[in-house]
Amino acid sequence: MKKAILTFVTTIFLTTAFSCSIDDNGGLVDPIAGKWNFTGHIRQGEEITLKDCDKLDFIIFADNNTFEESNSEINTSNECQAFAYAGTWTKTEEGKYTGKYNNDDDVITWELSEDGKTLIDIEEDQNFRRILIYTKK
Repeated sequence: MKKAILTFVTTIFLTTAFSCSIDDNGGLVDPIAGKWNFTGHIRQGEEITLKDCDKLDFIIFADNNTFEESNSEINTSNECQAFAYAGTWTKTEEGKYTGKYNNDDDVITWELSEDGKTLIDIEEDQNFRRILIYTKK
């Protein structure tokens, strides 16, 4: 009886421990999957101090290659107002991803740090460079 209980408890533990890293298809879940909080902003090489409203921004990447993003701005009533966006993402190579918002042709690029704890979104052209930094919750 003790062996049966120990086997049952071990099975439950192992199932729970590994269920977070395996998807329904039996494959490994991509490290980008999960919720990422907006934690930093660098524009033209200068760090921008985040306002309380900015700190509410996040992106959630789902295993089915979709994402949801919430961006907050101060409205005319001086209140923080959230705007939701959705889109799809694709892994282009190890640690690098691209995405497109629904109903928009602009391509977003993200790069995951080697330790998997930081995600950056870099937008640049010949006259402008902006880096958004996200950390995983």
